[in-house]
Amino acid sequence: MHDVPRKKLLYIEDDESAWRVVHRRLRDRYVLIRAKTDVEACVMLRQFGHELCGILCDIHLGGDLSGLDLARLVRGKVDLSLLPAWAHDVPAIHAPIIVITGDPSRGHTALDAGVSAVLGK
Repeated sequence: MHDVPRKKLLYIEDDESAWRVVHRRLRDRYVLIRAKTDVEACVMLRQFGHELCGILCDIHLGGDLSGLDLARLVRGKVDLSLLPAWAHDVPAIHAPIIVITGDPSRGHTALDAGVSAVLGK
């Protein structure tokens, strides 16, 4: 039996306990790539964007960009002049984006940003 290569999944989350739970659940099925900040997320999106099978992202990242901003960025739904220079030249990514939030009322806004699904914490 041949090993099937695992697909890459980017998880953007600064909370260690949330990371541990997701890592434990998904590590056997995916190569998990973690970004703790919006800046790290842009670096990882540039580096691995074309290889990603999906993106999991918290809405609140604690930086200049929210998870919804990142979704708009990779979906081409944002004016780059409104973003910091370090967020420019992030490639368009068509993989599913799943946003994780403690505020379920953000669901409609998330879908408008190009998010595929919204999960509650």
